Amino acid sequence: MKAKLVLKNGREIEVEVKAEDLKEIQLKKEKRTGYERINEYGGIYYTSDTNENNGYSEKTETLECSYAINAYKNADYYNDPTLAENNARADRLMRQLRRFAVENREKELDWNDVCQRRYYIFYDYETNKIHPGSEAVYRGFGKIYFDTVYTCRDAIDEFKDELIWYFTEYRDRV
Repeated sequence: MKAKLVLKNGREIEVEVKAEDLKEIQLKKEKRTGYERINEYGGIYYTSDTNENNGYSEKTETLECSYAINAYKNADYYNDPTLAENNARADRLMRQLRRFAVENREKELDWNDVCQRRYYIFYDYETNKIHPGSEAVYRGFGKIYFDTVYTCRDAIDEFKDELIWYFTEYRDRV
């Protein structure tokens, strides 16, 4: 039985395979996330970089070379330009919310005080609305915490458009 073998570089080879051997071969579609390394020198990859001139994160197109390993190790390496742009936008929103929370904080957050409420932003997919939530005992990784529900609501108001984009359109893979 003749079969077509597709190599990673896209090259196709026609091969002869026994029918019983073909059953043993598991052809899995290669998982594509947008974070895979480009395996060719001079190929294009993208980073989410902060532009010093205008102060916002944007994607930067770069040629694959030996120092690309640093971008990859630092998780700032994408093979898809849209993913790079979206991650830059999401990262910028997180930094803006973190700064807003700290600049508007009236009291320090004491994580050992289980009676102190801390507020964060969440999205309810059933009602399609953004709300403040609260925790006293738990601290979630990556969450931005506010000291009052009022500060949390102010952040929701100030960053509403970006929050709606994040919760409804942002995807962390291709």
